[in-house]
Amino acid sequence: MTISSQKKILVRKTFISFLLFAILFIIAIPAGAENPTCEPGEGTDGYCLLAPLTPDQTKPVDLGTYLATMFRIFIAVAGILATLMIIIAGFQYMMSEAGASKAEAKKKIWNAILGLLLALGSYAILNTINPNLVNVSFTLVPVKIDSTAPTTPGGGISTSTPPTDDTGVSEQDKAVFASVLANEEAARNILGFDRIRVKEPICQNVGAPPGCTNVGLLNVEAVRSQLRVLQEKCFVELDSPCSITITGGTEWWLHGNKSTSLSNNSTQHRPGNAVVDIRKDTNTDKFIKEFGELLGPGRECSNLGPRYRFNGKIYVDEGTHWHACL
Repeated sequence: MTISSQKKILVRKTFISFLLFAILFIIAIPAGAENPTCEPGEGTDGYCLLAPLTPDQTKPVDLGTYLATMFRIFIAVAGILATLMIIIAGFQYMMSEAGASKAEAKKKIWNAILGLLLALGSYAILNTINPNLVNVSFTLVPVKIDSTAPTTPGGGISTSTPPTDDTGVSEQDKAVFASVLANEEAARNILGFDRIRVKEPICQNVGAPPGCTNVGLLNVEAVRSQLRVLQEKCFVELDSPCSITITGGTEWWLHGNKSTSLSNNSTQHRPGNAVVDIRKDTNTDKFIKEFGELLGPGRECSNLGPRYRFNGKIYVDEGTHWHACL
């Protein structure tokens, strides 16, 4: 067998491999389901898309979420187009007898591969430098000034107990929680990019009963970076993913001494902190207990159960959930 024949066989095998890949890729694309009606009046800001890009965008979405989805679709389309170009150039290479045509077909194949590598490489580089570069967000947390805050005769802020309404919640705590709600959707979207789920429903007011969760004004970057490491290491060590669901965040009155007053509640679950409760999961439990460092008695983070240190942060087994100080 000559070298030329070997090259032809190699090219044909490569072409057949790409053809099979394209067929399997098309078969694997799930059929689109009918999207439910978007209801913008359900306490969520954003836009209702006439034609949602994904099933996750059937609810109101902001511009950042939309552009981030478009970016991912662009990467997928680049892969499909590169595959089609390789298939077409492969046909041209096999059917042509002229050397110039074969050379042109090979050039097209290499250009398609180079284009695909550039598309994937750009995403990988941006995501490595800073994940926020590929997770676009235009959501700004509004600054709310409480004009009802009591003042002293000299013009300073009074240190006396802030006024409360008939529910016993101060106007100051109401203002803080309003900012929590304003940031809720943006925080959930950012966590969702890393497949970190947040339990529903959202707490709609201070003093809401147990069963709801807020992550608005959570230190999202610290939380997502630590939980992403946990997910990656878990998959490597256990060859199976850890399912991460946050069940407790910035709804402070459901933790600590249960006080609705943020200043009178010493809980770590409060706006600005990176403290969350995580739902128990078989893989998560196994990974933290096997690969985390078991700590002795102490009060750092929590003293309500065995404490483990992983990646420099503490996870506490509080029985029904993991309490994580990230």
